[in-house]
Amino acid sequence: MKRGRAFLRLLLALMVLASLCAVPRTVQAAKAKDVTAKTEKKYKKAPKLKKGRLYRVIQSKNNRVVRFVAPEKGTYVITAAGLRSIGNGKKKKTDTGYGWLYVSRGSAAGLIPRKIATEGGKGTSLCLITYAGYQKLPEAARSKLTAGSWLKKRTATLNLKKKETVYLQMNFRNRKDLKKNTGKCFYKVIIQKK
Repeated sequence: MKRGRAFLRLLLALMVLASLCAVPRTVQAAKAKDVTAKTEKKYKKAPKLKKGRLYRVIQSKNNRVVRFVAPEKGTYVITAAGLRSIGNGKKKKTDTGYGWLYVSRGSAAGLIPRKIATEGGKGTSLCLITYAGYQKLPEAARSKLTAGSWLKKRTATLNLKKKETVYLQMNFRNRKDLKKNTGKCFYKVIIQKK
């Protein structure tokens, strides 16, 4: 009788172990939440980004704004990537746009760019470029990293006080549509505490 129960327990344990091994272990990437940037004139009512969340910021014209309010005092890292044009049937391989993502602070006179620490030194903006635009850069432009270097992914570090607000403002250009200068683009951004 004891042998029969022991055998059943062993068989049950092996079945559970086999079922656990059969389940595929996949980790899904976090999906970016879409946010539409607002006009610079209404920067105080711009969409608010949360710490640690990935956003896809969509803008219909240049100088559109989103904001981030620091939940606590500390050093924050802003990572921006995935710059793309909107409309005109742009494909990733032919989309040759570039833009400046300014990190600003609000004042009575409007938005004022603030100094940030980037991978290549101190500056006031993150210089982003589309995938195809980066591929077309000469090797000399890709080899030396400065604050003004065009990269597909850029990070900035800044110190913020509790409840301090920073505004992210994109100025986008597409090489094919320079005369129109519509500014229609989207990019991904995440803000994390260091």
